[in-house]
Amino acid sequence: MKKNLHFLILGIIAVMFASCTKFSGTQEVPAYIRFTPWKFTAEYNRYGAATEAITDVWLYVDGSLQGCYELRQKDSTDKSVTIPVLKEGTHKLQLYPGIKLNGIASTRVQYPFYVPYIVESHEFTPGETDTVEPVTTYYNIDDGNMHFKLMEDFESYQLQFTKISSSDTTITKVSRDQTSSIYDPNAWTGDPEHSHHSGHVWLGINEGDTASHFCIATPALYNLPNQGNSILLEIDYKCTEEFEIGLYAMTSNGLETNELVYLKASDVWKKNYVNLGPTVTDAVSASYFKLFIAGEVNPGDTANFYFDNIKIIYRD
Repeated sequence: MKKNLHFLILGIIAVMFASCTKFSGTQEVPAYIRFTPWKFTAEYNRYGAATEAITDVWLYVDGSLQGCYELRQKDSTDKSVTIPVLKEGTHKLQLYPGIKLNGIASTRVQYPFYVPYIVESHEFTPGETDTVEPVTTYYNIDDGNMHFKLMEDFESYQLQFTKISSSDTTITKVSRDQTSSIYDPNAWTGDPEHSHHSGHVWLGINEGDTASHFCIATPALYNLPNQGNSILLEIDYKCTEEFEIGLYAMTSNGLETNELVYLKASDVWKKNYVNLGPTVTDAVSASYFKLFIAGEVNPGDTANFYFDNIKIIYRD
């Protein structure tokens, strides 16, 4: 027994020695990059208010994808992220803004309408950390490749959303200095210089009238590309109940309803990016589309819905 134990101990020592000698040569020490949250800017007169919900950075080094890294992690005051990169010397960095498509964490994608941040010559030093502060904006609409099909920020007199016939109520424009339990203008983190109003829908009982359901829609949207193009909706919202976003499609069979996503209630302003492309592509015969937003409350309940900076964007 002692002899067997002796050989067992010698075997363990041999394995440990072999393991140590395996990595005793030169080791690769990574360089580190710390990414701060994206800074987003946009010219209001051409692109609307500069609100964003960029959650990720997609990193390429010399054109090779290194990974997708999340910013704005929960329960953290530091919204930056530090990652190791096994590179040394001078290399090209390409950073692409990433979002959660339809608000789902498992569908992280590069947002096709924001330009990447490029560092032509970044010096990697093993063991050292460098900070990169990425900035982005929309691609230039003058290039003719990107189009804003709809832009509603509730600043003009004429609103583009109207109620459908079965809706109990419609949307109205309210000032951002309005105060109520749901509306806190000081919590707005978007573009206060160009955002003085938002859209508001109230449901409940008011002066004997019951409004338990609303559905508002855009005018007909013609000539949306339907061959797999990127078509996305941007929407800012704050509400006490969940609501639905969908598309009406006028086809040879009549007006078809396509339910896309349900967005949960939020007592703070949020932004979401909703993918319209697959629905438009599937409705090949549709002559036009209408974007609709709908919500409801149970009898006896009340709800407030606030919307702003609604944009439909597509690329050829």
